[in-house]
Amino acid sequence: MSTNQTERGQVLVIIVLGLVVLFGFVSLAVDMGQVLSNRRSAQNAADSAAMSAAFEAIGGSKDRATAIQNAFNLAAENGFDNNQVDNWVVVNNPPISKDECWTCTMGPTAKEYYQVIITVKMDPIFAQVFWNGAEQVTVEAIAHAKDADSLSTGDAILSLSKQDDSMDLSGNVTVYVEGGNIRSNGGMVKNGASGGVTVKSPGNIYYANTFKGSTSPLSPAPKKGAEATIMGGLPAPWCPSASGTAGWASGSGYKTKKIDGVNYYYYANGLSVEDLPPGIHCIENGIGKGNYTGQNVLIVLLSGGIQQTGNDSVNFQADTDLIDANGTQWGGMVFYAPATNTNKLKFGGNSGAYFYGTIFAPGADCDIGGTEDGSAEHTALICNTVKFHGNPVTSIKYNPAELFHFPPLVELTQ
Repeated sequence: MSTNQTERGQVLVIIVLGLVVLFGFVSLAVDMGQVLSNRRSAQNAADSAAMSAAFEAIGGSKDRATAIQNAFNLAAENGFDNNQVDNWVVVNNPPISKDECWTCTMGPTAKEYYQVIITVKMDPIFAQVFWNGAEQVTVEAIAHAKDADSLSTGDAILSLSKQDDSMDLSGNVTVYVEGGNIRSNGGMVKNGASGGVTVKSPGNIYYANTFKGSTSPLSPAPKKGAEATIMGGLPAPWCPSASGTAGWASGSGYKTKKIDGVNYYYYANGLSVEDLPPGIHCIENGIGKGNYTGQNVLIVLLSGGIQQTGNDSVNFQADTDLIDANGTQWGGMVFYAPATNTNKLKFGGNSGAYFYGTIFAPGADCDIGGTEDGSAEHTALICNTVKFHGNPVTSIKYNPAELFHFPPLVELTQ
């Protein structure tokens, strides 16, 4: 055999080996492409199925079994029918994990999460020449379904302060509450046996720390209960500053502008009109004496207090569908004072105070007095402290559906 023949034989072997290696890389690339494509399809199906369960949990029958079946149905529509041969679909509520106990770590909120796990078996296209077996891909998606929440669920009158007189029901006061609780995050005081406070079932009267005084005019009898937790995530309504109203139209003591279909009114030196048009009214330096009315309004008291005395009256009604310039929904909120506003809000006139919507003033001391009636339809009163005194008759109907609430939330968390 000549040297040239030997070299040609060696080259042929090298070429064959090179082709084998090249074919291996090509087959690996093709099969890896199949794996990635199937993983992407399975992940999209799992995401859609988990979101379908979450949407059903908040917007449909709110039945757990129906929500889970929705997830299976949508997975099947996307090609993963849980045939137990080449694909497996698992839906868990609450989620389970090898690494953590969801029920333990998430507590009561664990039931708000829906988990979809899809496993797909794939037979290799080319790689089976080198490896005889199936490839499995497993993907997971978790969706969070959170129903609409009130600021403080179940409380028609709430004082947030932990001081001993956080809720004061003294004097010859008469308070009727229907549909919710009276609750103090601190102590409660009732001086004297006159007057009466009545909460219709299933509502109750709660105090977190101490109760001082007479329980005889209170029905049902006050009892110790847990503090209320104000739901987080509530931004302040958008309002301009005095320097931010350049170019706004001028009114009687205010500047005004329509933003995204909503009329804004900014008062730099206190509320200056008594008949408030619909819109968002941003007020610096408080609300003085007067007889104020307004329908479809949101009152934002940026600074200053309220001094309603004598023959003063207020009658405000919230808008049910109001969105501020930041895109935040404020439907059902009639009165908002930021936590930085610690001034007293005194509703003590003799002509009454009437509110329709949520009153939220977490930094303020709310003082309800006078001699005439006060009516609050579909209202929650949330202040730093709450004090009833004098001879007022206050009637509050608590209906969460008519109050300010956080919108439902559906989101993929994993």
